[in-house]
Amino acid sequence: MNKSSKKFSWRVFSSFGLTYSFILIVVTGIVLYFAPSGRMSRWISWDLSWLDRNEWIAVHTVFSYVFIGFACFHLLVFNWKAFLSYLKRKASGANHKSRELFWASIVTLFVFVGTVLHLPPFGTVMDAGNYLSGLWGRSDLKAPFPHAEKMSIGELAERIPFLYEKEAVDRLSKAGIQVSGSHQTLDEIGVSNSLSPLEVLKIILGDQISFYLQTAGQKDPGEFRVEEIADFINKEEEEVRDVLEKYEMRYSLEDQLKDIAKAHGTTPGRILRMIKEELSD
Repeated sequence: MNKSSKKFSWRVFSSFGLTYSFILIVVTGIVLYFAPSGRMSRWISWDLSWLDRNEWIAVHTVFSYVFIGFACFHLLVFNWKAFLSYLKRKASGANHKSRELFWASIVTLFVFVGTVLHLPPFGTVMDAGNYLSGLWGRSDLKAPFPHAEKMSIGELAERIPFLYEKEAVDRLSKAGIQVSGSHQTLDEIGVSNSLSPLEVLKIILGDQISFYLQTAGQKDPGEFRVEEIADFINKEEEEVRDVLEKYEMRYSLEDQLKDIAKAHGTTPGRILRMIKEELSD
């Protein structure tokens, strides 16, 4: 057998490295082009081929650097003399490829400026990507408020008028979900039960989730008036008024929860939570 065939070829090695890293950059770039935004991907626990969005970004970033490394290796080790010779001919004016260099430079500059200034067709490419990613933000999928996945059941009770902490924990337990108490966040519950934060919230709210997204979820709890709070928690307005009077919180009919909270040095969420705790069955 020819001994030379056993010799390790660094040229072939770098060529394969360039090819593999290029393929991975292309594939991950296409996946990230269609992937939901970071906030949405966390909310629905999005993944593809067992990789979540952050992992796809990590692969894309790392192999971009790997590609650069192989490219530099290929240039410096195998093509450095030819490249250096080309530069010398260019400096001496003996280079016959000036037109190719000129037009390659013009095209590169044109694409760069067009992308930065969001000019068509480059801006259209980015707009299409944003549109496709935005399709994940349908009303039945989006979070009711920013970073909802990081909120505990107790904190959610301060944002969702008709949500009772104990009732939420009971619903999860009856659904076979492992939960230790209302201090756990949707994300923590989801991770320990292989569910997305969205799926956990759907179990907690049940049939009321659509009602919440279409009504109460359209504005901050601080914008509700006392009569609206009473409607949401299925109590009489007089019962809610009695609770507020018990804690010496006076208000007018026009006052919103945020007005009452400001006048008494607290937050709308804490008042809402207090009302539900006092009136829970």
